[in-house]
Amino acid sequence: MARILVLDDDDDVRPVLVELLTRKGHVVVEARDGLVDLKALGPVDLAITDVFMPGADGLEFLMRAGREAPRMPVLMLTGDPFFRGMDVLTVGRQLGAKAVLMKPVDVTALLQAVDAALAGARA
Repeated sequence: MARILVLDDDDDVRPVLVELLTRKGHVVVEARDGLVDLKALGPVDLAITDVFMPGADGLEFLMRAGREAPRMPVLMLTGDPFFRGMDVLTVGRQLGAKAVLMKPVDVTALLQAVDAALAGARA
């Protein structure tokens, strides 16, 4: 299966995502914010990031990932689609997110987005 990076500062959400993806056979690496060192992690097939986190948020991570790991697809999660007048869903897609999903996350939609992003990356 795939090696997936999960970035979320919420200690209730992150473990659930890790468990869900692990049960699907993926190897999961986790972090609490977008300051994670992508080069130190080694190859990652997919990243799933929350938008709002301390340190570097998901949008900052998405932009950096685009520069440092341009072939790695990124999925974004958010509990608030609008922030300071910004449409987070649209901005995330414009910056290259393969999907932007609302929290609480629909498990089926998340797994479909994971499968689609991984299939697209392999194509």
